[in-house]
Amino acid sequence: MYLLDKITISDKKEKGIKIILDNKDRIVDLTNNADSVSASGFSELFNSMYNYDHKQYYNLSRRILWSSLMKRMMKEQAPNYYTWGKLFNRGLSLRGKRQYCSYSEDMYKVAKWVISKATVYNIEEITLFLCSVSFLIYVRMDILISEIIPVYERFFDSNTERAIYLINFDFMTYICGMNLFDNRKPLVQLEKSAKMIANIIPSTKLAAVISNSCAHDWIAIRDTLFFISYFDSEKFISIIKQIDLNQLSEMAKNSWNRSYEISLIFDCLAFADTSVAKEFLALNEDRIIVFDPVMITVDPKSAIRLNKEKNVKIQLFTDHRWHDSLLAFKALRKSDKEFSVRYLKSNITQFSEVYSNVSAYDFTGREALDLLKEIEKIDRESYFKIISGIDRDKVLNRWDQFSGISPRKKQWVKKRKKEFFDILGLQV
Repeated sequence: MYLLDKITISDKKEKGIKIILDNKDRIVDLTNNADSVSASGFSELFNSMYNYDHKQYYNLSRRILWSSLMKRMMKEQAPNYYTWGKLFNRGLSLRGKRQYCSYSEDMYKVAKWVISKATVYNIEEITLFLCSVSFLIYVRMDILISEIIPVYERFFDSNTERAIYLINFDFMTYICGMNLFDNRKPLVQLEKSAKMIANIIPSTKLAAVISNSCAHDWIAIRDTLFFISYFDSEKFISIIKQIDLNQLSEMAKNSWNRSYEISLIFDCLAFADTSVAKEFLALNEDRIIVFDPVMITVDPKSAIRLNKEKNVKIQLFTDHRWHDSLLAFKALRKSDKEFSVRYLKSNITQFSEVYSNVSAYDFTGREALDLLKEIEKIDRESYFKIISGIDRDKVLNRWDQFSGISPRKKQWVKKRKKEFFDILGLQV
């Protein structure tokens, strides 16, 4: 299997796959006799094969005795759930639902067997397995989670600081059915699973973990809090209110010079309770180097004061998060219109540059257009200078560079494109 791994990940992958195709009878035989050690290599093989030639992938996958492999896995004394999950995922999911759905019942039996082996020591690996095979068992995921929920509860209760790392993108997508790029609700069965898990996360212990956390924990904390807020907003707010802000301030003291880093934890505070976020800013006033859009929205008066007194930077744009930028600009204008006009006049080039780098994806919402309207309301001179400075060629070249816009939103993007292009004097 070492050789197989080398073939499928080497620079000569195409040549390696041709060698495999010339020996596919042997590969089929080896795959049908896979074990925990070789399963990972075969999963890479199927993934590489699919990328190289869909037809050859289908032909190879159809020759594998998948139901027998599932039984083979259950006969192992100490199976590696992660590698087996990867093999079933790469070997079956790429074939399409019509082809793989016939294995759903067999995989459900495997999942039941796997869950019966769950402990706080292997729950992470079993979770990875469930994520990998969820395409086969999602319609009964709520039943499976109800059986394993006592183990999740013990794990979160006994090791909260580690358990939060379970709540990642794959977990939220494949076990909880959350569509993180759209607002569609998850399937009923998956929503039930998610609510069960959100319910057992201990609020007080999580708040203590957050209070004593540092930067490398904050992505996991952000994801866990987002997950809880999605299904239980009251619990989310309760957790934030229990955080020891003095202790968190001490833990975060070296992160204020990295805007993205501090925003991971600050945004969680702000979205739950702006008074908590405002208190956190006040505790760290001497450490603030940059006021990002969410910070500005939470406390625009402090942002303006510290900009005047200490030249603390006001940063209205971060990663094309137009909703945050719009709210921040409105907050500045409401707090001090004269300051907002001066800010505009001194940052015309930056505004033009940001709008020169937009794409269709920036117009899945109205905020980019609404921000221009807000600018026009308070200072038409700056507005026209910003529009004049936008690089039309760059806008045209970048517009279709980013895919991933849902069909439901494309019609709205089309209308907003016309509105934006009319402002720029461009033909749609």
